[in-house]
Amino acid sequence: MVAGDDHRGGAAQVVQHHDDTEEYAELRTIAGQLRTLLCISLIEILSKHSDDEVYLGQRDTPEWTLDTAKEAFRQFGDRLVGIKARIAEMNRDPRLRNCTGPARLPYTLLSPNTSDGYHEPGAKL
Repeated sequence: MVAGDDHRGGAAQVVQHHDDTEEYAELRTIAGQLRTLLCISLIEILSKHSDDEVYLGQRDTPEWTLDTAKEAFRQFGDRLVGIKARIAEMNRDPRLRNCTGPARLPYTLLSPNTSDGYHEPGAKL
């Protein structure tokens, strides 16, 4: 429901709201510009990984006091690599729609590490 001169384009058009319409009910659910900007900024900040981030199954320093601890940690890291391969395999299976969702983005939440530190969250230690 638009009032205005059609020959003047969108600048002269005024949207008339009616509280009882479905369109107006939907418009009330949309956040304002400031809130949207704040939310997008927060998501952007939280989705990035720091350069010094250490992921599950990895160490920033290889020094350990006992060889048995080093071996157990290596075995744990190997198991995580297997888990990552299994997640990738399940992401490729078209029968498992819940792995990619409607956007067809691969599931990477429990992936032991990330390639570029951005957009692919890893399991932080």
